[in-house]
Amino acid sequence: MKKCILFLILSITSLAKAGDIIDLSPHYADTTLILSYPVSREKYMAQPSWTAGSANIPLAQEAACTSALEWIKKKYPDLTLWIHQVDLKGDLFEKGKWHYEISFRGFQRPLVFGDDITKVVILFDGTIVEPVKAKPRK
Repeated sequence: MKKCILFLILSITSLAKAGDIIDLSPHYADTTLILSYPVSREKYMAQPSWTAGSANIPLAQEAACTSALEWIKKKYPDLTLWIHQVDLKGDLFEKGKWHYEISFRGFQRPLVFGDDITKVVILFDGTIVEPVKAKPRK
């Protein structure tokens, strides 16, 4: 139950408004931030809006998956990778703002959580949000 509550708290705070940067999909190991997906508030707010269930999604899933697969294959050219999961995430604070989170699995060597990038975050304008490895807190 405690893990579930911690996950819920981390999920809710993942889009917390901290200045001019929004972290769309932070990765945590226990309570330590491992990877961050930062985007400027200006860039995020300029994204096309969409209402769930309505037609004409600004970025089709097929296009998002193709772009994510091309990006991650450049990052790990020696691996055989495939898409494991596609999530369409809505913002808790800004109605109509959405992004994709596309997760991967691979062969040749294990992808280690926190060491390798196993997820690609894509905005509705097609921008891939570059992940940043977080600096350990002291």
